[in-house]
Amino acid sequence: VKSKLAFFTQPSSSNTAGSAFGTQPAIAIQDEYGHPVAVATDDVTLTITTNPGSGTLSGTATVAAVNGVATFSDLKINKTGVGYILTAERSGLTSADSNSLNITVNSAAKIVFTSTAQTINAGSASAAYNVEVRDAYDNLRTQDVLLLTLASSAGSTGKFDTSYSGVFNGTVTSITTS
Repeated sequence: VKSKLAFFTQPSSSNTAGSAFGTQPAIAIQDEYGHPVAVATDDVTLTITTNPGSGTLSGTATVAAVNGVATFSDLKINKTGVGYILTAERSGLTSADSNSLNITVNSAAKIVFTSTAQTINAGSASAAYNVEVRDAYDNLRTQDVLLLTLASSAGSTGKFDTSYSGVFNGTVTSITTS
């Protein structure tokens, strides 16, 4: 008789934001003694129950068991964090928690200007800007060294205006990170 769920295969403990887990979880439907119930075909749902990065679980989060095991294939979390826990659930059965998993930042995808607007005149040696490098899921990349080359869109005077939600007047001609 079906009684509980158990992680047959744990998800990878270290994953990249927005990328499918390297090892996808599989959930076994078991009797009260921990024996598999091979005839079970119940739907099993995975949710995030410990969410240190306010991430979203995406992919197919509800899967029907085949021969008593629900095998997931495309799950991912979009926000970085240490200690995410997934919970497997099915009404009428005791739920199961995964081991802890960590989500790390993905590759650089954009820069965000965090300083106020400034005017730079042609021939000026430099100006200071506060910028952040972020991945496609808006996670901050702290490990990058950033070199920007900017070209003015306003002729000899370029005003890079960050007062409109990070939008600036000008063109980023190159971004180099390492």
